[in-house]
Amino acid sequence: MPSTGMSERAARAALAVHFSPDQVAAQLAQHSAEDVWQYGGDHDAAVSPSTGHARNSPTPS
Repeated sequence: MPSTGMSERAARAALAVHFSPDQVAAQLAQHSAEDVWQYGGDHDAAVSPSTGHARNSPTPS
């Protein structure tokens, strides 16, 4: 898991400010809030299970 020094609670707070629950719910079911925040909360940006790397990195809107 990538480490940005952000706690799970801080990552969830950041996600709540920038995304609706519907936009990140599926990702949070599979990844930590820190990973979802790091990769932009976008479904296509989720960490690839086969490589462990982000598929792309959009900026949070």
